Amino acid sequence: MNLLLSSAVISLLAALTLGYSSTNYPYRTASKDDVSYANMDVLQANHFELIVDVDFDKKVVKGVQTIFFDALQDVSEIVLDIQGLTIQRCTYTIAGKGLPGQIEANFDTFDDTAMGTSGLIIYMTDKAFKGDQVTAAIQYTINQDSVSVNWLSPAQTAGKVYPYMYTKCTAIHCRSIAPLQDSPSIKITYAGAISCSDQLKANMSAPFTTAESNAPGKMTYHFQSFTLIPSYLLAMAVGDLATRKIGARTYVISEPSVVDDYAQVFDQLEVILNKTESYMTPVPYVWGSYTVLVQPPSFPVGGMENPLLTFVSPSIMQKDKSQVFVAAHEIAHSWSGNLVTQRDWHNLWLNEGLTVFIERKVSGLLHGEPFAKIENYLGNITVWEDINTFGQSSTQSSLYPLTGNNPDGVYSELPYEKGNQFVDYLQIILNEGQQETDFLQKFLAFYINKYKYQSVTYLEFRLTYNEFVKANFDQAKATDLISKVDWNAWIIQGGKNPYQLDYTTPDATTFQELADNYVRLDGYDQSPDNYMIYNQTDNLNLKVILLQQLLVRTKYLSLQSMMKLDKDYGCTWDVNPEVGQRWFPLAIALQYQDAYDDAFSYVSTWGRQKYILPVYTALVRNNQKSLAIKWYNANVNFYHPIAAKSIRKIIFSGFEEFEHIKVAETLLRSQK
Repeated sequence: MNLLLSSAVISLLAALTLGYSSTNYPYRTASKDDVSYANMDVLQANHFELIVDVDFDKKVVKGVQTIFFDALQDVSEIVLDIQGLTIQRCTYTIAGKGLPGQIEANFDTFDDTAMGTSGLIIYMTDKAFKGDQVTAAIQYTINQDSVSVNWLSPAQTAGKVYPYMYTKCTAIHCRSIAPLQDSPSIKITYAGAISCSDQLKANMSAPFTTAESNAPGKMTYHFQSFTLIPSYLLAMAVGDLATRKIGARTYVISEPSVVDDYAQVFDQLEVILNKTESYMTPVPYVWGSYTVLVQPPSFPVGGMENPLLTFVSPSIMQKDKSQVFVAAHEIAHSWSGNLVTQRDWHNLWLNEGLTVFIERKVSGLLHGEPFAKIENYLGNITVWEDINTFGQSSTQSSLYPLTGNNPDGVYSELPYEKGNQFVDYLQIILNEGQQETDFLQKFLAFYINKYKYQSVTYLEFRLTYNEFVKANFDQAKATDLISKVDWNAWIIQGGKNPYQLDYTTPDATTFQELADNYVRLDGYDQSPDNYMIYNQTDNLNLKVILLQQLLVRTKYLSLQSMMKLDKDYGCTWDVNPEVGQRWFPLAIALQYQDAYDDAFSYVSTWGRQKYILPVYTALVRNNQKSLAIKWYNANVNFYHPIAAKSIRKIIFSGFEEFEHIKVAETLLRSQK
């Protein structure tokens, strides 16, 4: 498994070979994962070695991917997941067969347009038998259809001098970087090498080893990970990047012009890591260092928990540090998600629900229980919004959605918030009557330690819960604790939870009543008596409660109400994107024209889907589709492909319209 890093190997990227055809192969998805085509049931990857060359002038990434497999059954084909890749050459070898090096292989590709992904079939002329070790090497180019890769011009960066490229793999987009068994059920080690301009630096979600100059004006950065990870945690970023040390184990990376400011915002990063590790005792933080890379504004999510290289949006870099909790969430993933991983995307709540719970336990330890409870209060609002969107009886409103669709197409907050509520319920019943022992904490540590470096489903989680209570309580109590968990109602059934948790606090109630008072006054000159509490609080979540309650009451508000609110609070000009996420959809719904220019600036500044999708949704729902198209066209080259696809889905309801915008985007790319 030695990564070949010579310039001779990298030069292979330019070679082309015969052996390709495209087909409508009668594909089937793997039995372990219904959004992967890889034949992982018969051939399981254990390691890969990825070499890529990043060409910013042509906006092209050329790659050679070498994958090492164990044959679980007799097999003569290798089926891998791909998307947005042009395959140029495939070879293979089988250890111990006396084969003369890598054997040229014919191959086919096939497309699943419904899921928006593809597969690669490599035909071995020599059969591999159960127990054999198989190696496949694939030479390819990442093309413009890749959903993972985002190219940014110098003008779209903070420094305005150098271009930038990064990847985003969740949920099933690692196949847009390299051919893989792209399923969380497969955990694998990897080595990587990235060649780029010597004016830039490259990073991956693996420990850096060495860098070398192997061609004029080029630098190759080498990485090696010995810790098992699922494919979706593969990550790359290339640009003008600088590093700042925060604490003994923590670092921040970003562009030189902003990295010092970001380091200041994250000055408590080491404290958060230590507090999370303390809560997860006796399971230690196994990844060594913890580094946050603050991406350019187009990054489509708040954070991505790539081990050793967490990606975060600059939208969380508020000077008041009101969104540093995103880092707490990504740090918690070091245990729930990265160490113990969901086996498939139906079980996403095992990653996200547990992580939200741990994040908020740490928030409570750092900022007090009322702070964490208000976070849960807001989370509960999103639970009901999503349940009402999908329907009470829909599988999508459960913690085990059964769709077989691309996970991006059915995204919601339910795995996060409803999953957190389920763990919170377990905490209530396990700790009832306990004064000294936190049995929920002990259970989580027991579960993580038992399944570390593995992928599991909720069935393993359920069995582990039963095992834990039998080992820690007497027979009668254990029987009672097992009987109190209706797994079918909590996990499988859609709709409301079988047990309703109360997250109200006096402060939350006060801000909810403030919203009611604005509705009651209907924009007349008088403000509510206690209106200044909004400006006086330093808890952003309380402000969000007011705005969220106003959004729910849109039909009871008037244009005069909006003008009064803006006069009192200046929401239109508030730089915190959490405010804009609620305020601008409200302004659009009530046609508050004074906010429109700022709303356009908002969707042109941030690429984070959480912030921009509600604005586009509001435009479409309020008969302003043409304006949504105008704003989208102005920003399509700024948005990450994942975000752009989500916006198209909102705007274009008909297939013909959808295809039209795809053609338009192709023309835009060709003119850049």
